[in-house]
Amino acid sequence: MKNVVYIVVDSLSQKVLDDYPFKDELFLEALKNKSIVCSNMYCQGPYTEANANGVFSGQKALDNSACLFFNDKCPDSLNDLFVRNNYTVYYSNWPAHFSPNYHDDNVFYDLSVLDMYRLNDLKKLLERNGKLSQEELNVARVTINKWMVDAIRLYDDYLDNKERTSLHYGLLDDKLLSNTIKHYRKILLLLKSDDYLTDVIKKGIGSILPPPPLNLLYQHIDVLKPIFDEYLQLFLKEQNKHMVKGDKVKSFLSNAKLKSPNRCKAFLRFLKWLFEYRLTNIPKEGVEVLAHNALNENILYKKPFFSMGRRVDDVISFLDSMSSKNSPFYICIQPQDFHQPSTFFTYDTNNLDLIESELKDQLSFAKRLPKSLKCNIFSHMSLRYIDKQIRKLYEYLEETKKNNNTIFVITSDHGYWNYYDKYPSLDPVDVMDEVRMHVPFMVSCGDMSRGLINRTLSNNAIPRTICELVGLEPNDSFEPSIFNSNSKYIISEYFNGGAPDVLNKPIHYIVRNERYKLLIIASINDNIEINNCIAFYDLYYDYKERHNLLFKKQYIGLITEMLTNIQKRHNMIKLQLNDYYVPPASWNF
Repeated sequence: MKNVVYIVVDSLSQKVLDDYPFKDELFLEALKNKSIVCSNMYCQGPYTEANANGVFSGQKALDNSACLFFNDKCPDSLNDLFVRNNYTVYYSNWPAHFSPNYHDDNVFYDLSVLDMYRLNDLKKLLERNGKLSQEELNVARVTINKWMVDAIRLYDDYLDNKERTSLHYGLLDDKLLSNTIKHYRKILLLLKSDDYLTDVIKKGIGSILPPPPLNLLYQHIDVLKPIFDEYLQLFLKEQNKHMVKGDKVKSFLSNAKLKSPNRCKAFLRFLKWLFEYRLTNIPKEGVEVLAHNALNENILYKKPFFSMGRRVDDVISFLDSMSSKNSPFYICIQPQDFHQPSTFFTYDTNNLDLIESELKDQLSFAKRLPKSLKCNIFSHMSLRYIDKQIRKLYEYLEETKKNNNTIFVITSDHGYWNYYDKYPSLDPVDVMDEVRMHVPFMVSCGDMSRGLINRTLSNNAIPRTICELVGLEPNDSFEPSIFNSNSKYIISEYFNGGAPDVLNKPIHYIVRNERYKLLIIASINDNIEINNCIAFYDLYYDYKERHNLLFKKQYIGLITEMLTNIQKRHNMIKLQLNDYYVPPASWNF
């Protein structure tokens, strides 16, 4: 059976690949020559959770309670399918997507993000209504339980030196871990009380959490101080060359001097947080706010994901350890390096020579960028870093003679505007733009002949596609593959960020074909009408979506046809309401 390497680069838009200034240097560009490439693949929504059901379980985004219970109500997933077929599985991603993960990529289970992803919306309902329903309390309870139980499982495995925690070796403190486990078990008991749970929702889960059980991750910080001070100035100098008129980074420098008692630590946070999409095309005040956040003492561990370099090294070690095994492997990783805030070097290593070498190399690259390029140069640097790590893994497969029997898949869960030359607002039309929705996809195996598929496709076609290429029978629930999808229109569907609450949040729909795109916002009880439409674009002539054609009479027939497709889908979602807030059996702790 064929092996699989599935790389989902979080937030990488096709736009960034298209606009990279030195395409001939990209490994991904060379890989196209022996890959099947889908030039018009679109995601389900502009953030990670909206796409998890699609890219990992082959489902429409709002089926199976959307992502309210993550992927755990989906009929199947690639992970489970490969396990059932006797593959050795390496999966490194958010701990939330599957339970349990086969390799967890978080430095720690950052339960505080539950406020943003789930509890803040319940807090608003509580403030508005004065109380929460028993159903709403139950959803909150099982969600917190799920994350705490998974965290305890990870920490126990780490203390037992289990292989799945290999990415964490040296990063967690054994004594703190033991105390954290005891604390979480105490909270699990307290959460049985509705009053206690309501109080947690009011105050935020951060109010009951102990500090993360980490060793000092950057013990070499003082050693690097001269390096960081030097490169801080040099990178800012290069970024200033590519700012739009009026947006200079000098304000950051003055802000940094005022707000940071430790320039060395500030530089690290700057590299991890300030190299952000918002460096470009925002007012001076925005840069100052961003600088303040970047230098805040509490930000250091706010991006608790491993770098692409650390991941690839761990995957290679994993594959080396498999050399005596006869089973095929399935490897799935979702690097976060391009996700805002973009990072572009191996920040989670004690190899000081490697850090300095990568910074020097990226600075050299930044100096080569055309002066006419007005953008966030760090997005290009991040793509370049990720590309080098993908090349490293691919060349390892070639050297170890595994390449000809390995399906190598590259895609993204969604795009992001950390490069784009317009500054989107929070308006729904901006949130649904092509930079966020248009994602890359390519699949290769050995010397596979180049192929190009121009049809408009959804990224929920990927799981069945992988199964067909490998020769495994996919679950019947998986959406059609890229080879067999023949829908006249594809539909993207999602809620705004936070809890996917179908009764309290409107649904965002995008229906498109190869040329036209219709944007719709509707509540679950609406009948879809023209009043629900937000915008209509002709992407052949208006990729940046500057000209809304919604009220042009010549398009009424086409818009009406698209609305009919959305209404059918809307009705299918309504049919699932009775089961929507019911947790999966696996969440019965």
